[in-house]
Amino acid sequence: MQADVRDILKANHIKYDYRIINLNNKGLVRSGNFGINRDFSMEYYIYVSKKDYEYASHLLGNPMI
Repeated sequence: MQADVRDILKANHIKYDYRIINLNNKGLVRSGNFGINRDFSMEYYIYVSKKDYEYASHLLGNPMI
C-alpha cells in the first residue's frame, strides 16, 4: 500500500519523504513479541510539503486532516 502511495505522488511530481518504523523492535527484551500480528508490525510515514498537501490528499482520496 505504501508503495502505491509513493507511486501516485511520484507520477504527479509531488516531492515526498518517508520513514518506516519497525514496531517489532520495541521492548523485546522485557515483553517479547508473542501475540503480535506481524501484518501490522511496520508503520509508514509519508511527508509532503504544505503547499502540496491539499493536492496529494485529493489524489490519494483522503479527506484533508
